Amino acid sequence: MKGRKRDIETYSTLLLSRKREIKEESQKLKTKVIELKNEAQFKKCRYEMMMSQMWKGGEDKDSDGSEAEGGGGRSEAYYIIKLAQEREYYRR
Repeated sequence: MKGRKRDIETYSTLLLSRKREIKEESQKLKTKVIELKNEAQFKKCRYEMMMSQMWKGGEDKDSDGSEAEGGGGRSEAYYIIKLAQEREYYRR
């Protein structure tokens, strides 16, 4: 009888320990989900800003302050290349 009681206590302790581990894992996953949602929201906003700039014709000056080629609005290819360059820059 005492042996069985000790086994139950040991198993109960094991289950409580496992429960704590699961709670910690759950909290880490919730934090990761929040981080990913925030990152997705940031990228969505950035994308929307870039698209609105692209369709408005953007600025007439490059980032270094020089006039854009042709003096007019920029083409869609310009923005695609610019986004690809920025993406590559942020990956490094």
